[in-house]
Amino acid sequence: MADKTFEIAFWSASEEYYKDPSTAAAAFNYAVTRKGVSTLFHGTQAEETKLGLFVERVGCAVAWDSHQDYQKFVLNDHGEHTKLRELLAPTRGGTSVEKVHGTFTTDPYPALQAPVTEFAFVKVKSEADVEKVETALNNVVALAGDPTSPLLAAATGSLIDQPTTLLLAVGWSSIEAHKEAIKGGTALDSIHRLVTLQVYHFYLNQVKREGEGTADNRSAL
Repeated sequence: MADKTFEIAFWSASEEYYKDPSTAAAAFNYAVTRKGVSTLFHGTQAEETKLGLFVERVGCAVAWDSHQDYQKFVLNDHGEHTKLRELLAPTRGGTSVEKVHGTFTTDPYPALQAPVTEFAFVKVKSEADVEKVETALNNVVALAGDPTSPLLAAATGSLIDQPTTLLLAVGWSSIEAHKEAIKGGTALDSIHRLVTLQVYHFYLNQVKREGEGTADNRSAL
């Protein structure tokens, strides 16, 4: 999977999108047909703050055939990038968009297709500890192969522009299954002092090109 670039982005959802997620259909159906786009997933965030308030964000994961394909899309003079931004405008509740680009060393698709997808961005404080942290993340991936584990799938990688920030995608059957699984600790407990961790959970849908059908476990736009 190292040849593909995964663009992961999220932004505050507009009231219009919150009421009707099909608001995003035109944008994502356009995006998935752009040259170099292999697959596209999108959905809403499944998160609660410590105050019990629901955080509503739109999440998007785009698999590009290569990082060069992504750069060509952004820089081309055919106006495709501008058109996509215009199509996405009705989904945005603000101007800020968080976006990263990374590669996976193992197959992330099973995690992206799970009922709940967890993205963990693991920034290693010292370059000397990268290998130790990678080992801990690989232990999470190994758990996904255990039939007794609530993890459905997991994959690891790293960010292209931030090589000391590692990437973990985990597929869960539900938020409740995740909460139950971490009650007794997690495979990442041993590295908490070595990293800064950002974790997000999303309900993702795979956007299908016309004629591809809907193979994932939820309805696609």
